[in-house]
Amino acid sequence: MSTPLINVASGHYDATYNALALGKTEDGWEIDIIHKGMIVTAEEWAENELDLIGRGAQIRIRAILKEWDSPGLMSALWGSPAFSTGVNEFGEMLCVGESAVRGIDAQGNTRAKALVLTAGSCHFNKGSVQGEGFYHGSTTSGISDLGLGVITFHRTILTPDSISKINLNNKPRVVPVEFMAFFTQIDTGNTRFLTVT
Repeated sequence: MSTPLINVASGHYDATYNALALGKTEDGWEIDIIHKGMIVTAEEWAENELDLIGRGAQIRIRAILKEWDSPGLMSALWGSPAFSTGVNEFGEMLCVGESAVRGIDAQGNTRAKALVLTAGSCHFNKGSVQGEGFYHGSTTSGISDLGLGVITFHRTILTPDSISKINLNNKPRVVPVEFMAFFTQIDTGNTRFLTVT
C-alpha cells in the first residue's frame, strides 16, 4: 500500500495561541519531533541491539516573535485565564502544583491551550515533509497530497525552563518562545499531538 505524501506549504504561517494572535516572527516557525524508543538488549547478546520498542514522542514548536501589539504573547507567557479567577494578570504566578493538561477549572479550562498555525497568502509551492524537496503537482502516482494549510496543536504550553526575553524599548519586541505539545483525544477517540487540514 502506498503512503500518501504529506506536504507543507512553503511560506509564511500565522499563529494564534488560545485564539489570540501571536504576532510576527523573525524567521517563521520550527517544529521539532523527538522520537522516543527503548533499545532492547539481552545478556547473551551483550551490547548488541536486538529490538526497539516505541515509547512515543515529544513535540516542540518554536519561533522568535517580533511583535509590538500581541495579546496572544501575554496569554502564552502568563496563562489565560488564570485558574478559577477568570483574570489574567501580568506577572501572576503560574499554576503552582496544578496540572497543565489534566487540571480543569470551574469553567472547563485547562492551562494548556491550542496553538494554531495557518498558512498565509505568500505560499508558492509545497515542500515535502519527507525530504524530497519541492513538489509542484497535486498528485503523485494517483495519490492525493495532504497540504498542511492549518496545523492545530490542541494542548500546548510553554516548555519548562524555556527563556522568553521581553525588551522594554521603542523597537519591536524580540521574544523567543518554545511550546511543548501534549497528546490528547480528538472527537473520534484517536489520540494525537496535532491535526491538520
